[in-house]
Amino acid sequence: MPHRIIQYHGRRYSLKLDDVIWDCLDTIAQTLKIKLNELVHNIISKQNQLPENITNTIRLFCLDYLHQEIGILKKELNFLQTTGDRALLPFVMKACPVPCFLINNAQAVIAANSLALTWLGAEEKGLIGKLITHYIQIKPTQPLPFILDMFSRGYTGSIAANIIYLKPGKLITTKATLVLADIKEDYFSYMIYLDYHPATMR
Repeated sequence: MPHRIIQYHGRRYSLKLDDVIWDCLDTIAQTLKIKLNELVHNIISKQNQLPENITNTIRLFCLDYLHQEIGILKKELNFLQTTGDRALLPFVMKACPVPCFLINNAQAVIAANSLALTWLGAEEKGLIGKLITHYIQIKPTQPLPFILDMFSRGYTGSIAANIIYLKPGKLITTKATLVLADIKEDYFSYMIYLDYHPATMR
């Protein structure tokens, strides 16, 4: 877990955070066009008093930011479903701040963003075209065949699910969201967004 000293306006913060949290902070700082040390100071200074656990405050900030970003991407995906402009779908996936898979109605992987490849420990060329069920178990709130049937009928709502992934010597579980991406007469695809949590990125 990397350790950094952050200084801003005479304040000094000693922080030990997961790599993914540092990466998230760097991304947010770049988006806001401010320096990392200013962002950290702003996060901490928004509290009424200096929090007892600064690192936990920063983690929660990152989680909240990513959930907001996912909400924006879901709205964009809903817009694409409405307008039928599928050409923008790869850009939506690339911009997704959490691991994201695009799966077709035969359960084969069509695409995965870089975070998904890192999380899965796979290379894109070895993953595309393979059944997603060879890598992970998808456990929605309703049986998966029922969910897929809903998608085939044009259901555009989001479905909560649990994802189970067995790494060598380690069982990983995380929450996810399933949402319809594209639908045609005899074909559909859907996206799997994994919930962001440092432990799931290991």
